[in-house]
Amino acid sequence: IYPVDFLFVIGNFYWNHWYLEWMFFFVGNVMLLFQVACDFHSYKGKGIAVLNWLGMESMGIYLWHYACTMLIRYWVGIEDLFIYYLWNALGLGLTFFLLYVITKNRVLHQYFMGVVAK
Repeated sequence: IYPVDFLFVIGNFYWNHWYLEWMFFFVGNVMLLFQVACDFHSYKGKGIAVLNWLGMESMGIYLWHYACTMLIRYWVGIEDLFIYYLWNALGLGLTFFLLYVITKNRVLHQYFMGVVAK
């Protein structure tokens, strides 16, 4: 479902008619909600270490990924979506890697992620 939802988001960029925009928004969000609900149901408490890390650090990741995305948007622009998404994927990969490294250091973790270490 994730690739189809991604196609709905891309469709929203190219077809700006209000009725298509609402249809893409509604159908895409229903599909995404269904997929996330299925993922939660099948999780059962066991998982991959990276996914567990994403869950524990979700607030910091959410805040920092937005900064990365906006810097790339102003640096590259959104005229050519292929270039924008390419740079966005590379930038977010680098951002996630740096945040993973930062969370391993107690002082940096507290400063960048706002988490007081125990």
